[in-house]
Amino acid sequence: MLDLLPMAAFLRHNLARLALAVFFVFAVYSNARLIIRNHEIGSRLDSAKQKTAELETQKKKLELLIDYYKTATYKELEARRRLGLRKTNEKVLLVKGLPKEPSSGSIVSDQIYHDAAPVREKPESSLSKWWKYFFGS
Repeated sequence: MLDLLPMAAFLRHNLARLALAVFFVFAVYSNARLIIRNHEIGSRLDSAKQKTAELETQKKKLELLIDYYKTATYKELEARRRLGLRKTNEKVLLVKGLPKEPSSGSIVSDQIYHDAAPVREKPESSLSKWWKYFFGS
């Protein structure tokens, strides 16, 4: 009976160490999972922000194109091109050897705004954010 007391104390001590080790492994595992999940969510958020910026740029381009389509200049150009209309007292000259239809280079296309790349703003550094937080300005 006396031999069991040191053995029970030894088991209790090792059981406490084992429980502490299991708790530590669980804490590391759960924190690693959270870090990975936060990284994935952050990357999804960044891609969504980029897509939103691209859609905003496309929206602005389309608004400009719609504004152009509403102008009298565009309406006159299309009336001349598609319907063959002309102003009164205007003489239309045809040059032999040239096609009657205008070349594709002279037709106004929807692609006129695709050359411009959107300007990206520089993100504000953390230091300047903290400076503004504490000192204003």
